[in-house]
Amino acid sequence: MTVYHMFITAILLAAGESRRFGSNKLAHLYNGKPILHHTLDKLVSISVIDQIVVVVNPISGVPCSVSSDDVKRVVNFDYKQGMGTSLREGVKACSDNTDAYLIALADMPHVKQRTIEVLIEEYKKMAKEILIPTYEDQKGHPIIMSARFKEEILKLNQDRGARDVIKENESCVGYVTVEDKGVLLDVDVVGDIKA
Repeated sequence: MTVYHMFITAILLAAGESRRFGSNKLAHLYNGKPILHHTLDKLVSISVIDQIVVVVNPISGVPCSVSSDDVKRVVNFDYKQGMGTSLREGVKACSDNTDAYLIALADMPHVKQRTIEVLIEEYKKMAKEILIPTYEDQKGHPIIMSARFKEEILKLNQDRGARDVIKENESCVGYVTVEDKGVLLDVDVVGDIKA
């Protein structure tokens, strides 16, 4: 019997402007490497992720030096219009084989690799097409979304973000409780890194 392989593409959103941080936060060194690479390196290490798309803006100069055939760097020229446009550009770059998108934020270096693996495992088991981690009843990231929503995502613009897609498809949403506060912790200012 042939076992079906679910093709997972991770989309790492790294096109923000770092306005509150004061400099390019994703290039800021934390424990010896750029913040961006804390998440990227975890994604590269997860064997069940088939492709990784990193979305950057054209001026950030974010270091994305991972040497892997499965990592694709994409530039979002509409980055000032919001995160939804970065997701849109990331989805455009995904393999046509993609069954589900794992959508991760590059400014969340504290998410544990095991948490990401558990989310993927639970997504494969659950009959829900959108999966969101929760910690102490708070929704976090990364999330997983079926490629069935591709056309909706491709319509995202400055007035319509990914939250709208989730809200419009609430019956498709499932939640996984995780013991990882990192799913809530993003880096906006320097003090957030060690908080």
